[in-house]
Amino acid sequence: MVKTEHKIVRLSAADYIRDFRNAERIVGYCKECENYNTIWACPPYGFDTLERIRHYKYVHLIGIKVILDDVTRHSPTNAREQKEISYRIMKDVREDLDKQLLEVENNHPGTLAFFAGNCFICHPEECTRRIGKPCIHPEKARSSLEAYGFDISKTASELFGIELQWSENFLLPEYFLLVSGLFSDYEFTKAISSTVHKVLS
Repeated sequence: MVKTEHKIVRLSAADYIRDFRNAERIVGYCKECENYNTIWACPPYGFDTLERIRHYKYVHLIGIKVILDDVTRHSPTNAREQKEISYRIMKDVREDLDKQLLEVENNHPGTLAFFAGNCFICHPEECTRRIGKPCIHPEKARSSLEAYGFDISKTASELFGIELQWSENFLLPEYFLLVSGLFSDYEFTKAISSTVHKVLS
């Protein structure tokens, strides 16, 4: 059993890029992940990520705190179950949210959505990048903020007032924090708040 809380922060895209982006360090962590260069939503990319976002005026950051009860936290008995349960919880929360972020993106041309974490559209082992073919769902797939070099730990602590937590010895954390984002030239904090509330209610 889980429950959710959310918070939305809007700031200038230039400030977020200046104060919270460290591409060399963050993408360096990505290189240690099994998804690096095997999933289209993950780096490396065939374009300059900074050039793709630096012209935007605003960034809206959506923090979803997914709070776990004790039964859920203690349910994994091995590393595989820990990973599967974590994956399922985050996928369930993100399913409708990601769709709504894409709808906002589509309704405001030029807006760019970022999802919280891994791509859930295809199973990681089935991504066509592994066989050198283009993404089969480019209209749905989006990268994460960390894939573009943003420090999510710093984002969480300084902008949301929440410290990230991690699993330990098969015990799931008290909560997960999912951070999504929208880069845009539009200011629509109220619309996003309404959308998120509707998705999570």
